[in-house]
Amino acid sequence: MRRGWIVVLISLLGCGQQPKGEISASDSSLKPTAKSRSYLSHFPEVLEMLNRSNPTPLGNSWRLIQTSDSSCKIQWTANNLKRETDSQFDFYSARHFHLVWENRDFIALQAGRGSDAWFGVYLPLNSGPKEISLENPLAFDSHSNLVAAEHLGDTIIKIVNLKTKAEQPIIETKNKCGSGFNHYCIDSISISKNRVYYRWITPNKIDNKNFVQKKVRVQI
Repeated sequence: MRRGWIVVLISLLGCGQQPKGEISASDSSLKPTAKSRSYLSHFPEVLEMLNRSNPTPLGNSWRLIQTSDSSCKIQWTANNLKRETDSQFDFYSARHFHLVWENRDFIALQAGRGSDAWFGVYLPLNSGPKEISLENPLAFDSHSNLVAAEHLGDTIIKIVNLKTKAEQPIIETKNKCGSGFNHYCIDSISISKNRVYYRWITPNKIDNKNFVQKKVRVQI
């Protein structure tokens, strides 16, 4: 009976201890394991980038921190604040992260997902909103925090104001794109002085038969 009480006491004392090898919730990055090191060996670019500070022209910085055996987050420092993304990024995509532009409000990074797919991650330089992610960004105006991203179907482009989160669609109903991706019909696109300029070619840029050049006023 006495021996039984000793076993119970030892069990109770061990309840408050963190199991060996488990990462506590307060840790910002994952400690490397044999499994993660093995998987990382397939992505030498990520291995080189992990925990390496990437300074920006305006005096900020960003880096990748490992959060699982196959993914990582972006951690960035600006205005004496250190933050990290809510989103996690798989190593395949994360190895392509690079700085596209920066202003006093955002650090804009971009990476590829594979054929015909890429995405932008916009890191706010304050303690307010979390990061913004957009699929297939096509053009931007860093002075106005505007990004034009590819969209689906008749809504060929989505204009996003990163600061206000407002969105404005650009719709083409007459000249439909003959490809599964609308960017195959967008020959060129730019944003300047609250105007989006684009050249729309159908059925696509390779077998082009018709094209129109358009100017759309940004109202967001």
